[in-house]
Amino acid sequence: MADKKFAKAEMVEGRPVITIDDHTIPLSDGEPTPVDMLLASLGGCAALTLQAIMEKKRMEVESIVVEVEGTYTEDRPRRLELMELTFKVKSPGLDQEELDSTLELSERYCPVHQTLSGGTEIVSVGQVVS
Repeated sequence: MADKKFAKAEMVEGRPVITIDDHTIPLSDGEPTPVDMLLASLGGCAALTLQAIMEKKRMEVESIVVEVEGTYTEDRPRRLELMELTFKVKSPGLDQEELDSTLELSERYCPVHQTLSGGTEIVSVGQVVS
């Protein structure tokens, strides 16, 4: 069976609380928003995947910074129509051509990128609790 991840969102005393596996993250005053967390998840996954690929290629990684900017549609319901990632990579001897080819690999192997760019099935099931 495939690996599974668990996440739960609940309202506790009028404030959202997110639980991911065994880690609880209280969100104060609605910050970060779920969309903020989605963009951060994409950036974090992209950075980790890029680092792993660079290390597999035996490239020294001094730093990787990924900035993610999301642009909403103007129509309703709003959705993100564009998520733009800017990678700032410091690695001795790295040139633009090598970075571009490594970024293509990281897009292919980053599970969050693949999920957001693909046709992932999402199923919603309602349960009435008492």
